[in-house]
Amino acid sequence: MQKYPRKHDNSVFVDGNFNAHPDQWRFLSQIRKYTLPEVEQFIRKLSPTNDLGELQYASDADDEKPWDTKKHVAKSKLAKSDFPDSIKIVYANMLYIEKTGIKSSALNSLKRLAAFRNPEFYKAQAMRIFTHNKPRIIDCSHETEKYMCLSRGLYEKTCDILNGFDVAIKHIDETNNGKPINVAFAGQLRGEQQQASDALLAHNNGILSATTAFGKTVIGAHLIASRKVNTLVLVHRTSLLHQWISRLQV
Repeated sequence: MQKYPRKHDNSVFVDGNFNAHPDQWRFLSQIRKYTLPEVEQFIRKLSPTNDLGELQYASDADDEKPWDTKKHVAKSKLAKSDFPDSIKIVYANMLYIEKTGIKSSALNSLKRLAAFRNPEFYKAQAMRIFTHNKPRIIDCSHETEKYMCLSRGLYEKTCDILNGFDVAIKHIDETNNGKPINVAFAGQLRGEQQQASDALLAHNNGILSATTAFGKTVIGAHLIASRKVNTLVLVHRTSLLHQWISRLQV
């Protein structure tokens, strides 16, 4: 709609035969703005496999209830025939699901559990910034010839899917229990720190997400002392390494 490009018919609204509308502003005023549900309906119709490629059998990440695994399974149109009567799951450094007898559609649904949209990609896209080397989807799964490998934190969701189709689960625990250590916690936790520590100790897997200065390192030291087992600590800054060393020393 800029004056000079429009004067030479280089930037105009055209009809189905690519002829410019005689009154550009009148045509523009008659254009109806689509609602969000209408746009989403167009997306589902024109792009039924969504932007997850090979994970097309799973539901969209923007589902109204993304935590509802049963709803996801229903939308994926899986059937009991997509699974064998029983499946072996090895619980080790990852969750190893034996693929024998599982159809590709069911494998994709399991794999979809470990995939999520990359916020950095969509942030760059919204700002019209170069998105090269920024994957649209981050897939944390791994696949071998015999096993589908997922994060151990997905064990319950995986079992929910399998239980929904009455699949018997053969659970094999191959985790490393570590070595016992004789340590004690010399500090004292604050109210919120004690609540966080108690919640983490109630489970074998968990993530503590807290603000700066909350005392995550102190809570970690308390967990080590409570479990009394040798622990691997991974940090990405030297300052954090020194912080852990100072906190663990008496």
